[in-house]
Amino acid sequence: MARSTGALRLAFIYGSFVTDKPFPRDLDVFLFMQEGFDRVFRQLPQLQQNVFEHDRARLVFEADVFWATEAIGLDELNSWLSVYQLSRDMIEPGIVEVIFGDRDDGSI
Repeated sequence: MARSTGALRLAFIYGSFVTDKPFPRDLDVFLFMQEGFDRVFRQLPQLQQNVFEHDRARLVFEADVFWATEAIGLDELNSWLSVYQLSRDMIEPGIVEVIFGDRDDGSI
């Protein structure tokens, strides 16, 4: 759904989904959106809006979704990702970038 907005630049999955746990508890996602998306996402259909509203995403998709726009810059993005990849026990299970097969211009 985030991709269907046309504003998704990068997507990352982390937490228990990138471990060898047979049954991960939930889905942790970070979405890096096109600059200015924060000013227009409320105009999306409700189902798409649910992705970008943390509490709604948790209820509807059983996912913890965090997002920011390109306005934060790549250095800040990398700082956020370094924090998100840490577990509660301060272990780095990793973080995975989602890459789609039709990616040809550096964006998703």
